[in-house]
Amino acid sequence: MKENKQIVVKAYFLVRNKGKVLVHKILSNTGEDNLVRPPGGHVEYGEHSIDTVKREAKEEMGINLVNVKPLGTLENIFRDPDNNLYHEILFIYKAGLKNRLAYKQEKIHCKELDGRKFDMFWVSIKEIKKGKTKLVPKGMNRFL
Repeated sequence: MKENKQIVVKAYFLVRNKGKVLVHKILSNTGEDNLVRPPGGHVEYGEHSIDTVKREAKEEMGINLVNVKPLGTLENIFRDPDNNLYHEILFIYKAGLKNRLAYKQEKIHCKELDGRKFDMFWVSIKEIKKGKTKLVPKGMNRFL
């Protein structure tokens, strides 16, 4: 078990589309396979969180954001699948996608800077609120 005892700052953005929200799958420390998270990432030193969400969208999805507005903040303390403890402060934004065609895509192919590939996809907000799909971190549902 690793504990670096640092608070990490992240910024996420929620994109809505006809009763759905843009997310990607994440690993669970309990073996659940229905966990999803909105796009976003680490705030770099000297970077404002609003600039983080714009950068992350461009880097990972190749898409510019429009109408980026703050929704609030969230504190998240959790253990990863290897039982490592993490403490995060999250800035949450709502945003639109400049590329309107992305709203019609079932999946948006993404790539991390290290080359790892993953897909963003649309999931029903009703499905999230019913608990069929779990939006993390805990407390994120209040921003839907």
